[in-house]
Amino acid sequence: IESVVFHIPLISNSKTKKKKYNYDNSTQYKIENPTERYILIGYKVLLSVSVLVGDTLILVGSLRYNSIKLHKIIVIFVRHMAVADLLLTLFGIVPVAVSLGANDWILGDVPGRNGHSALIPLL
Repeated sequence: IESVVFHIPLISNSKTKKKKYNYDNSTQYKIENPTERYILIGYKVLLSVSVLVGDTLILVGSLRYNSIKLHKIIVIFVRHMAVADLLLTLFGIVPVAVSLGANDWILGDVPGRNGHSALIPLL
């Protein structure tokens, strides 16, 4: 497995002496072609919708209707996996899709702009 390291160039503003980083798609995701960007946006949106629908069905089916007839510990484990998957999607995949759609990082100054890397210690 090849590891990918993102190099984000630093832009210096001499008037305010404040450092600003360049977070457009060509530097952060190495996407130069708009067609590649649209394909990746479509993939992220399709992935987000399928995860939201699937995990919501799992949670509703196991909590409200008790439709999963397995051992209690296994059902709790499945619920926890569904909740973790929902959190990873909402805080990892959706922000990346939004930044790809806007062609820039517009969600503020957040550490770990590479998707879910900032959330690993929180989960």
